[in-house]
Amino acid sequence: MSICDNEFMTTQYGDGCYGIDCCQALIPYGLKNFTLDVRGTSSSGRYTYGSFKNAFLVDSDWFHKTSFPNNNMPPSDIPGVVDWKFSSNETCKICGSHTFCSSNQTFVSCSCAIQGNPYLPQGCTDIDECGNQSLNLCVKKCTNVAGNYSCSCPTGYHGDGRRDGIGCVKNRSWLIPALIGKLLILIH
Repeated sequence: MSICDNEFMTTQYGDGCYGIDCCQALIPYGLKNFTLDVRGTSSSGRYTYGSFKNAFLVDSDWFHKTSFPNNNMPPSDIPGVVDWKFSSNETCKICGSHTFCSSNQTFVSCSCAIQGNPYLPQGCTDIDECGNQSLNLCVKKCTNVAGNYSCSCPTGYHGDGRRDGIGCVKNRSWLIPALIGKLLILIH
């Protein structure tokens, strides 16, 4: 709980803010719930509404670097950082599909290999790189696979199928039958 008393506290910027125009409370490690209830008080100690202007949960590094308390105008975008981890005896299966898992004996930390958020119900989802040419390096044939894609060449071509590699080169197998055909015509 953080209480700012306008009569007895002074404003301090730089290392934090306390008192007039600004008040802060650190969120302790291990906190499972966070509720923000902002109320102003009058000199009689009774709650009044309308005496406050802004309240938000914010990344502490950003707060210490910003000029917000000095100009009393919050920016339109305020970063909030929350580091979530599972405290569990479960292994990396808790992360679900399309995730990278980092675990030790105490925590399992998940991150998406593709897109999404492993801690939300919809989790991580695979994207179809083949459906968007800016997401793949294939020149002819693209095959979407879980978490990746592969390039290949169609029949009649050879190579690795990639723009940053050999690409797809048309086979020259038609030259031999064409030359044999020409020779046969010349012989007759």
